[in-house]
Amino acid sequence: MMMALAVAKHAGVRIGLGSDLIGPAQDRRGKELSLRAALETPMEALVAATRTNAEILGLSLVLWNGNPLEDPELFSDPINAVLVIQAGQIVKDLR
Repeated sequence: MMMALAVAKHAGVRIGLGSDLIGPAQDRRGKELSLRAALETPMEALVAATRTNAEILGLSLVLWNGNPLEDPELFSDPINAVLVIQAGQIVKDLR
């Protein structure tokens, strides 16, 4: 996977973050982000999951309970996403 990321970046491909997980496996989506942080830097993974995805899909914002740059495992548990805004609408608010 590391080689595929490097080749795509070198070719100028915008690489967001996403998964084809469906059904009850939705709660594992955050694991992809923690794995990506292990392949790149935590900041690159966070930018891919936030800014790059927002650019590709439309405006979104997620606020985390903690610092994902210090602890990328925060992404593995959806309860750590305390505020989610999609297309300008709050869809989750645990503040």
